[in-house]
Amino acid sequence: MNTSPASNHAQRLLEESGLAASHEPIDAVLVSIFLERHYRLGGQLERLATEKDDTFRLRTDAGDHLVKVSPPDEAEEVVDLQTAAMRYLERTAPQLPVQRVRLTVGGDDSVAILLNDGRRRILRVFDFVAGPVLAQTNPDAEQLAKAGEMLGRIDVALDAFTHPAAGRGLVWDIRHFHQLTGLVQYTPDPEHRRLAREVFWNFDETVVPKLSVLETQVIHGDFSPYNVVVDPGSEEHFVTGVID
Repeated sequence: MNTSPASNHAQRLLEESGLAASHEPIDAVLVSIFLERHYRLGGQLERLATEKDDTFRLRTDAGDHLVKVSPPDEAEEVVDLQTAAMRYLERTAPQLPVQRVRLTVGGDDSVAILLNDGRRRILRVFDFVAGPVLAQTNPDAEQLAKAGEMLGRIDVALDAFTHPAAGRGLVWDIRHFHQLTGLVQYTPDPEHRRLAREVFWNFDETVVPKLSVLETQVIHGDFSPYNVVVDPGSEEHFVTGVID
């Protein structure tokens, strides 16, 4: 079966974005063994809702931690990019309330779990940021402005950050929007398809010719209401944590 170049581009973006792989839950007992062996951490593991990673809240007598295990098909350099960005912010902008990476007893940022089929999953441990997320509150205009200000501060702090995996294709990157034209055919409503084709045509005509001269940098691209921890009762420090 032949596929169009547009479909090939869309498939490549989905794969590089990690959206083509299925979620495979990892055994919590195995995670507990690795936490004890490599972090000297033991406690109660609570599985949390997740999109791709296996994510747990680890409750210990000394405090809580967030444990993440990457999907088996996620490139290790992408996981390293995420960790490197957090390490970079910890060094260059320690005042920002982003998650901190906990080191293993051997001083590493993560540990690899080798599966029976030869694939590897990367386990990392972070500080647990407690509190309600923005989506669970009813923020006023001033609080929303503070959330937006925090995103701006994080992105400015990441201005000089670089990493080899930062150049991969992402479906959320506006530079690749025109490569998703082939997905219009899956829009069931005829009027919606017409509008989508018009949007893609306008993007091709007005935006694509200017993409090469626009500045680019790594940003926090998933600053959603579920990744912003807040304190609704604080006017000065509304955003208390930025996760994921």
